[in-house]
Amino acid sequence: MKNLKISQKLMLGIAAQLVFIALLVFFISWVNSKLDFLSRKTTEGTGHIEEVKKITSLSKDFISDKITYKDLNDAFSDIIQKNTTEAISETLTQIRAKLKKINELKIDNQNIETQVMQLTDNSLE
Repeated sequence: MKNLKISQKLMLGIAAQLVFIALLVFFISWVNSKLDFLSRKTTEGTGHIEEVKKITSLSKDFISDKITYKDLNDAFSDIIQKNTTEAISETLTQIRAKLKKINELKIDNQNIETQVMQLTDNSLE
């Protein structure tokens, strides 16, 4: 280092600063790409949360007889088609099957109620 001229020593400092600036730019771009990735994942997660809220609301409305099974089934079809995750689609399909079973039980209950009412009417005559 003692044998270097002043201009060479200055160039060495400038070269070190340029390397530092290049590393800084690389690090900032790397952090920015990671933040963009996290932002996209957060947006996707928010979309899934909204779908779960919608499914929960529709299921609750169906169970309390505010909407028909056809409306519920159509909404499920739309949500399953939009969804790209296989695990979520499989879970939605399982929920859909259970709601179908609930619909079948509702129909059976209506039939039983109709029969009971007919028998009651017949017994009163």
